[in-house]
Amino acid sequence: MYDEITIKKKINELQSLKTDFINHYQYSKVSKIPFKVHSFIEIINCRMIDFCEAIDILIKNNHVVPSLPLIRALFENIAISNRIVSAIENSLLSNKLVENFDDLITIISFGTRYDGEDMSINILTQIDNLDKKYKGIKKSYNSLCEFVHPNWDGVGGSYSELNENDNTTEILKLITTEHLIFEMFESYFLLCMEIHIFLTKYIISNLKDFAVLCEANIKTNTLERT
Repeated sequence: MYDEITIKKKINELQSLKTDFINHYQYSKVSKIPFKVHSFIEIINCRMIDFCEAIDILIKNNHVVPSLPLIRALFENIAISNRIVSAIENSLLSNKLVENFDDLITIISFGTRYDGEDMSINILTQIDNLDKKYKGIKKSYNSLCEFVHPNWDGVGGSYSELNENDNTTEILKLITTEHLIFEMFESYFLLCMEIHIFLTKYIISNLKDFAVLCEANIKTNTLERT
């Protein structure tokens, strides 16, 4: 059975992080990087809320399999956010910018698969990186792929049931909230929301210190050029 109370509580927590607009100079009037990071995390949070609300609606109406592409997308959302968190974390530990954040944020924010555009970041690589921090993420993500793609689990295994005794196959929506496997999907849904909330709070709580590093990096580069 769907734990509507727990899910609603977690979605409410997501919604509490939402903002309607951001001040471009909230963290720095010198460096644009803090604004770009701030902008991205607020936008991805809005996307997460939208997806999670949609997943909730689908599951409440017993559309479990159609909700799975969205749950899989949650894994991809948090994998991208984790990439930024790791870069900020490493910089704060080193007390200096450890990589080109401008390029990183540009690729993450504006990357596409269109010819002639900035190439988007490889999501499978980011899933691998997330799995190093949260063991089992990659396995969970791959299991969802089996239902998202038109493979056995997502087609025959979800919408048919073989009856060998009378040589018939029943065509039906087999995977509902009453199915044994549903508990696994629900746990994925909750896990992604929990990780997203942690990553978002980490970025917001560390943006001020990160902005100091960004400004220091500009000063250092300016001195080196003079």
